[in-house]
Amino acid sequence: MKLTGKNILLISPESWGVMKVSKHHYAIELAERGNNVFFLNPPGKIKRITSEGEVENLYIVDFPTVRALNRLPFVFRKFIMNLRAKRLIEMIGKDIDVVWSFNPYIFQDLGSFGASVRIFHPVDVHLTDLDIQAGETADIILCTSDLILTKYEHIDCPKFQINHGLRKEFLDPVLDCNALNLRSGRASVCYLGNLQYRYIHLETITKIVNQNTNVDFYFIGPNGKSNFGVDQFFDYSELEEKQNTFFLGLIEGNKVASLLGCFDAFLICYESNDKSALSNLHKVLEYLSTGKVVVSTYSDQYKNKRNLLEMVDHIEEYPERFNSVINNLDLHNSSEKIEIRRRYAKENTYSKHIERIESIIMELFDERRD
Repeated sequence: MKLTGKNILLISPESWGVMKVSKHHYAIELAERGNNVFFLNPPGKIKRITSEGEVENLYIVDFPTVRALNRLPFVFRKFIMNLRAKRLIEMIGKDIDVVWSFNPYIFQDLGSFGASVRIFHPVDVHLTDLDIQAGETADIILCTSDLILTKYEHIDCPKFQINHGLRKEFLDPVLDCNALNLRSGRASVCYLGNLQYRYIHLETITKIVNQNTNVDFYFIGPNGKSNFGVDQFFDYSELEEKQNTFFLGLIEGNKVASLLGCFDAFLICYESNDKSALSNLHKVLEYLSTGKVVVSTYSDQYKNKRNLLEMVDHIEEYPERFNSVINNLDLHNSSEKIEIRRRYAKENTYSKHIERIESIIMELFDERRD
């Protein structure tokens, strides 16, 4: 089966909005390939389908949930899911060819939609068994890291590690560094992402900001309510008062691509007791697309790719590694190292990933015919 001209239901744990990650980018890429893509938001109170507006053939779907449904045994949930899937298909008005789920908290029975292809694609770590049930009803399981994939190794279906993807906007962006008003003679460092992400190690970030008053730190991303929710794990008021910090807020993706290449270095500074939770991060490829140096805490998927990240194994080592990098930027941002990082990023575009997934699906169909 070619992923062209199909009706694809993409089930997402994050709503459609300004801030976009892999689920949103797969939806856009699939729609641009000529598919009708129906992006199912997390459950709410509204029942509607709206055109995305900017991308042809991409529709945003809101569909209410049944309260406390996941507390029921699977056999009862399956009956209810089948009824609700039927209503959702009637609402969409088209039969579904491919159901592609990133969200195991609704519709664990991926067979409910009668689709020819059922894909379960956990890009995050899930702490319940609902994802196991979704995986057991899938034709294919895709994971962004080998560590996440191990959770599903007992499920009897094809399983593949597929890296995060890079949007085409980041391949050769036209830079707009004037928009940042960078201060002359000072190194500039960027953190990109949700500032309320639960694994941010704010203590360490604050430490390196305090230790490097001659370096400017830019933070791009929501610090509160966004289409990713309203969690408030951190208070940035202390950092906001610093003379060398700049909080730019949430910036639309195309604009971000025109800004990232202006910075000298990037931050990944997280900590979790569960290594799989941080085993592969979406922002890495966007950072690497600039070619500039990335100072990172441990990421299991890159443990054998240390030429791409300046990565420490323990959070305690981070300030020293950062200081070493920032004082040797010419070395870390040499033309050779920049080219290595850019080349890796360009090998991992969403377009290339979809081509690989398409090959996996076609192989699956060949096996079924045999």
